[in-house]
Amino acid sequence: MPELKRDNTYTINDIDFSQKTFVDRALTLLRTVFPDTVFSKEWWEWKYLRNPFGDPLGWVTESNNEIVGLRLLIPNRFRMGDDIFTGYQLVDTATHPDHGRKGIFSAMTKKAIEKIESENSFFFNFPNENTLPGYISLGWKQISDMNWFFSITGHGAVFRKYMEGEFRQPSISQKKFIHNACTDWNETSINWRFREHPFNTYYSFSPSSKEFMIYRIITVRGFKTSVIMLAQSSDYRALCGEFLRYLSKNGVPAVLYNGLNQGVIDFFFSKFVVLRTSSKIHYTTRNLSQELSRRLVLELADTDYY
Repeated sequence: MPELKRDNTYTINDIDFSQKTFVDRALTLLRTVFPDTVFSKEWWEWKYLRNPFGDPLGWVTESNNEIVGLRLLIPNRFRMGDDIFTGYQLVDTATHPDHGRKGIFSAMTKKAIEKIESENSFFFNFPNENTLPGYISLGWKQISDMNWFFSITGHGAVFRKYMEGEFRQPSISQKKFIHNACTDWNETSINWRFREHPFNTYYSFSPSSKEFMIYRIITVRGFKTSVIMLAQSSDYRALCGEFLRYLSKNGVPAVLYNGLNQGVIDFFFSKFVVLRTSSKIHYTTRNLSQELSRRLVLELADTDYY
């Protein structure tokens, strides 16, 4: 990895996520680098201070007492059988545009790698097309490269009045952990991720006490579209079929899915009319064993941006 270039004096330090003056300065950098994204104190507290899976990790690069780089990680707890694994998702990375190509990104990433390796943990994240090559060069591996599934929900849905859903606390089945490594969701983490999100609204569909869909509604080309976030069922073909009929009845004419839940994937492949979009999500990991990487099931609920 390249070292920091010495035409400026840079220092890298661990982050105190609760320190008020630091938070204000960090939010300023994030807003500068990503002016079209919402970065509020409420969002910071929800994401970094109230995460039930544990404490965040992060590094800040400063030059002349100015924050010029951030590398932030949030923990996630995965479970397979009786085994618990902690993974860290790389999120909200920013380098000030006046300090680009100085090695800041790589230097902070090296700090993160050293920390994760010392804790015998692993990384998972979802890089875009521009950042994927950089991650691969730093040792990340793709476990999947998934195009979006897109389908209509039913004839006549576009003409029906949209009826907003509701969110009810689902019951998590222990069966999903027998053969796969999945996020160890419980009532507290479900509420944090979905009910307490500072600006996204989520809904649930539960035809029985043992199966559910959690989803959000977005607008695609003027049409209400459901995005599946998290699903659980012993019969995904039946659950997905009921869910699409429910959406159609409630005036939602389209549905999107991207994730590694094989039951949902199989349902979409079985549909006569389904499209695969050109856009993709890249599922990547580092420091993950080959066995665990084959069993890791990530869904949109595991991302920090949906």
